[in-house]
Amino acid sequence: MIAPDTLARLREFLATVRGVERVALGGSLAPHTTWRVGGVADLLCVATEVEGLAAAARAAHALAVPWRVLGRGSNVLVGDGGVAGLVILNRTSGLRIEPPTVTADSGLLLSTLARRTAAAGLAGLEWSAGIPGSVGGAVVSNAGAHGGAIADTLQRALLLTPQGESYWAEAGSLELAYRHSRLREREAPEEIVLGAEYILLSEEPATVRARMDEQRRQRKATQPTNQATAGSVFKNPPGDSAARLIDQAGLKGTWIGGARVSPLHANFMVTNAGARAADLLALIALVRERVRIRFGVDLILEVQPIGH
Repeated sequence: MIAPDTLARLREFLATVRGVERVALGGSLAPHTTWRVGGVADLLCVATEVEGLAAAARAAHALAVPWRVLGRGSNVLVGDGGVAGLVILNRTSGLRIEPPTVTADSGLLLSTLARRTAAAGLAGLEWSAGIPGSVGGAVVSNAGAHGGAIADTLQRALLLTPQGESYWAEAGSLELAYRHSRLREREAPEEIVLGAEYILLSEEPATVRARMDEQRRQRKATQPTNQATAGSVFKNPPGDSAARLIDQAGLKGTWIGGARVSPLHANFMVTNAGARAADLLALIALVRERVRIRFGVDLILEVQPIGH
């Protein structure tokens, strides 16, 4: 339990920090997640500048208040009980293109990065045009699609330590693997991503855009892009597809409360307006149990549960 006066002190300080906006006690997190579920944060703020984000994290650390950064709310499942401490909504959006180098703030939408680099005649990130996450989240999970992944082009990431020190970490030190980095498997943040630097290849803008548009059309035809979803729920088992296993287990279209296994893509779950995180957790448990019984495969979550 965090003392109310400690939260009040932190709130008062954050209200004075440049690049930090909308500081609120008991802010709802559901509107800030792509599943549209989840409880409240003890304290919620929006970081619009990298220095503001870093200052918010340093202040929380100094007051021993738990804190975490939430990007665009995809690939996460916030519990109905909410999140203790401070949640910083990352809306930093700086972008610098100096071919072949591209440097982006961690709060920038990945789809915006893909469009801007394609327009500049730079190839290597067009696979990400349909992904609703942020640059920082993509680094943490080594996001990928259509045969591409962040690890293919990432050169280094700007990280912030819990003590408030920032440094550039080479991509090779991040232990990037399939939907994994050393930054991912933690409930409490130890280091967070402030920015990312990529090296891309020069190519005709029209060619890059055409490839990007085709991949986007393919995604729209095979995934429930017009519904509330968090992307792929489970990692693909080695040599197999989570979607195939879930489909063969007869689970497509299955409802629990306000959550449903998508009839279009079995590794996606969608929610309606009345959904709760508990519905998704129950549906995830059901899918894992049925697939384990039917195929002997233990599906591993790709989405990251946070909070309570």
